[in-house]
Amino acid sequence: MISTAERAKRSLKTGKRIFFLVVAILSLAFCLLGQMVLSFYSFYQAHRGVMGDEATIFIDPTLNDKETEKLVQKIQSLTPASSMREIQPADVLEKDILKLVEARKKVPLILALQFPADVSVSEMREHAADIKKMKGVEAVTANFEWIEKRHTLREAIALGIIALAVPTVLLVAMLIVQSSLRLRSFMSDEQRLFGMLGASRFSICAPQMLVAFWASLLSCLFGSMLLALSLWGSIPLLEEAFEVKLLADVQTCAAVIALIALMTIFATVFSSMVAASLTKPLKF
Repeated sequence: MISTAERAKRSLKTGKRIFFLVVAILSLAFCLLGQMVLSFYSFYQAHRGVMGDEATIFIDPTLNDKETEKLVQKIQSLTPASSMREIQPADVLEKDILKLVEARKKVPLILALQFPADVSVSEMREHAADIKKMKGVEAVTANFEWIEKRHTLREAIALGIIALAVPTVLLVAMLIVQSSLRLRSFMSDEQRLFGMLGASRFSICAPQMLVAFWASLLSCLFGSMLLALSLWGSIPLLEEAFEVKLLADVQTCAAVIALIALMTIFATVFSSMVAASLTKPLKF
């Protein structure tokens, strides 16, 4: 009796072009799905791990230690600060401002107030204005224009990913189903013949399931290479331009690619089984 592997190989001889077309389609589908999943994961991790934006507070240098401590406690109690640390003047001041401070012969205490990631830009502006009104605070500075651009970029990326996620998944599902139907196109004659002879459903579906496994496995390999080239060729440039973390580490990328590969193989084999089982037996 002819084995399932032999039946699959015999069918492939008559449908090599369709087989490699299916591999190409599934490779593009794999790359598209991988791009979407990794983009969503990277954005989620970057947004969840972001430390928030900062405002710089200049404390009057004439205050004694006790007065300064009370002022700092008051600032912390009235603002949603995740942390507050002292920084050196040279780290935040431009040269001309640094000269002005040196001319006063006493450098003020400079604090970096860090806001939580969920605080909006408008709330940051309000808190900065309130802090500036406190007695003992000389100035409060923050690059709100750049902060607002960063927040806008995060929101745009999040909305873009959500808007593309659903149609991307549906498109990949359609491509998998279409690929299964293409595989059946050159295997249907044998399936119909075995159906007429009273073969079991597994015997009818097994060759196409095996061919689908080979096609999906090859597509995962080619799709992974295409995904790697597209990710490491473009994402680092976007990260450098916008100062936003968009690429996950290598271990995470490998784990996500492996998970998508397993899902793609399972979906393709299952879809091929359903497509083959729908083939009607040959009738005279």
